[in-house]
Amino acid sequence: MKALKLIAFLVIGISTTLQASDDNWVYIGSGNVSQVYLQNSGLEADINSGEVKAWTKSLLPDGGHVLAKHNYACAKNEHLKLESHKYDASNNYLSGGKAKPVWFSVIPESVGYLLMEKVCTTAAKQEIDKIQLIDGGYTSDAKFASIRNSFGSYADAVIIINIQESMDNIEW
Repeated sequence: MKALKLIAFLVIGISTTLQASDDNWVYIGSGNVSQVYLQNSGLEADINSGEVKAWTKSLLPDGGHVLAKHNYACAKNEHLKLESHKYDASNNYLSGGKAKPVWFSVIPESVGYLLMEKVCTTAAKQEIDKIQLIDGGYTSDAKFASIRNSFGSYADAVIIINIQESMDNIEW
């Protein structure tokens, strides 16, 4: 069931993602008190650890916002906030800094979970595309196993989407 939800998110969610007024941020969802956006570029993926760093922007009801850098352990479904910076509605810096280095499980069906899905799937796709570019469009089982060990089920979802896109391009 989890795989079906992930595939539905990827197929439907990615194609209908809303853009913030600044094209550098992609809308992820609304939390309890904010709207959450992911920086559209600049994911820092480490294929060896399966960890991905990403910046988010949370728009607050008072017009302010919070910029935060997160680290995701994709295969473990865990999250670590690295730093956070709060600004008022006039973009004046209020507070922030490095966060305590504590890993947390990502809560299913939360905005944080949607964020992790987007981050980890995008990073897995970048790694698979990079290998396929080097290997002429083919990903060996050994290389895919390495990516799967790092990114878990997110790598599987990318392969399913790639197969679907390939099937869509075949003239039947």
